Amino acid sequence: MNLGDIFPYQEFRAGQEELIQRIYKACIEGKPLVIEAYSGFGKTISIVCGTLSAAEDKGLRVMYACRTKRQVTRVIEELIKVQSKTNVTACYLSAKSDYCLLLQEENVVVPKPLFNNYCNFKTTNNLCYYFLNFYYSQERTGKVIESISSRIVPYPELIKLGSSEKLCPYELQKTILSSSNFVVLTYDYLIDEGSYNLLKDTRYSDKETIIVFDEAHNLADSIFNKDLIELDVSEVKAAAEETKRIGFLDLSEALFNIYERVKTWVETNKEGKQDTIRLLSAICEGKDKLWLHNKIQELISPIQSSWFSLSTGTKIPFETYRCGIFLNKLTSSRKPLLYTSSSRLFLIDLEGGLNFNKYLKRFRSVIFASATLGSPEPFLSELGIEGPLELHSVQTSEHISCLTLIDRSVSTEFKKRNQENYKKIAQKISTILEVAPGNTCVFVTSYSLVKEIALNLHEKIKQRAYFERQDLTAMEAAKMTELYAKESKSVLFGVQGGRFAEGEDFAFSNTSIVIVVGLALLPPTPNLFLRYYWLKNRGINKPYLNVSAIPAFRKAIQAAGRGLRSPLKKTVVILMDKRFDNPQFTKFVPSWLKQDIRSKEWQEDIKHVIVEFFQSP
Repeated sequence: MNLGDIFPYQEFRAGQEELIQRIYKACIEGKPLVIEAYSGFGKTISIVCGTLSAAEDKGLRVMYACRTKRQVTRVIEELIKVQSKTNVTACYLSAKSDYCLLLQEENVVVPKPLFNNYCNFKTTNNLCYYFLNFYYSQERTGKVIESISSRIVPYPELIKLGSSEKLCPYELQKTILSSSNFVVLTYDYLIDEGSYNLLKDTRYSDKETIIVFDEAHNLADSIFNKDLIELDVSEVKAAAEETKRIGFLDLSEALFNIYERVKTWVETNKEGKQDTIRLLSAICEGKDKLWLHNKIQELISPIQSSWFSLSTGTKIPFETYRCGIFLNKLTSSRKPLLYTSSSRLFLIDLEGGLNFNKYLKRFRSVIFASATLGSPEPFLSELGIEGPLELHSVQTSEHISCLTLIDRSVSTEFKKRNQENYKKIAQKISTILEVAPGNTCVFVTSYSLVKEIALNLHEKIKQRAYFERQDLTAMEAAKMTELYAKESKSVLFGVQGGRFAEGEDFAFSNTSIVIVVGLALLPPTPNLFLRYYWLKNRGINKPYLNVSAIPAFRKAIQAAGRGLRSPLKKTVVILMDKRFDNPQFTKFVPSWLKQDIRSKEWQEDIKHVIVEFFQSP
């Protein structure tokens, strides 16, 4: 396929055409590939064009996986542009519950893990007219499918269409999926075998499928979090009460028994790593293992209880389900690791998770894409991938001019968190804003720090500032970025790893300075402890680097990239924390951020350096 037939923009950015050709070659030859491209390069459209070209030429299918639904939307936006030039058959998938119109009408809360029970109950008992209409109003369904099958229908439009035509949006999307050779979805569909089975297509084998993992440095997090389960002792009691309420008295009695034993066991053990055999012995005291196995099967297959609760309008037994999942993992894990903290139990199977070495051999080609760190080695080792993979790196551009200033006079370490330090940070930000030629983004480590800095800002700055909140809705965020983009001296205060710190959003194209305040290191928690052991079991000898340092550095770099939203521009990145001046960090800094990097305890002289940089040719 000719790239000119599908590339939707007037011209390629420097390096884009080369990257597209490299992706195309890897897919044609059936090889895995790791891509690194600086933030703002146009990585998404490059991957779409490269994989789509190979798919069209060789009769393949592309599965493009993103971490979040927001990132899925970004890929869809690019595909819609591609579709304006060529006839690509594409669709997207999010969680089944996202499409349910009946759930919205009934205004009931159904936990996502139990949504399928809700859906099965409604559809098998003919209680969902959206589902019935889809299969029994064939003429209407056929017309709707015909009207949308030749284009990608954005999610809001799909929901609106399903509502107006009284047809199930999920079933509509499933039908389009069956004729699509390019599918955009979230990680869960590809890292969970059960979910992937929903994507099976008789037209394409796994060896005829190209897999893309965008923002692949997040993959290990997703796999770990999917495999981790935690349970509070009180949830066992709640499960016992749930099953009693809906009439499962034998199961309820067993759960009350388990609750008392687990509660006593937790109270008599110190916080920390625990012996799973001892916990199982306490639970099964006076009973055999078959007794526990039978109870677990009742708990993790709560179809009857779910149906009963739905038909009577009572609460869906979510705690019952969670109890069963925890006990099932406790008894079935090959290498379980248990940790207790207060009344909570945390459990993971150290031998669980996806085997990526087998995964790479299973599909025709697997593309890992990242835009944050200068080396893919950390996240590839977390995934347990053995041996080197082909790497294509686009870390520099002749069109980008970046000055990086590390301010060693600032620290956001826990012991430095006080009003005096917050005032100092606010004053330094104010000093920089005096000479900012355009908009400025300030990204800090937490929402609480946003509030603390805001309290210490001059009123004149507050009048032109926008502040990210944890409860900010998608609509409020969109309006905020719209207003920010329209102005020339605005200041946006956000959180590293938050909604404004990632993604290719051209609302930031007139951002001239990005200030990154502090390292967002994770606090010590049971989850962190389990993650250390999880990585050690995968052969990683320095898990702190992978679990704490690298994710914090990555968030900082991702935020810094907001100054690179458009080519042919200058940007200043200011890293406010002495810990940024650490060889452990600079080792992973991408080359665009190291073009001109200067480190010192900056004071008023920082203004002169910034002005000189922007005035230089």
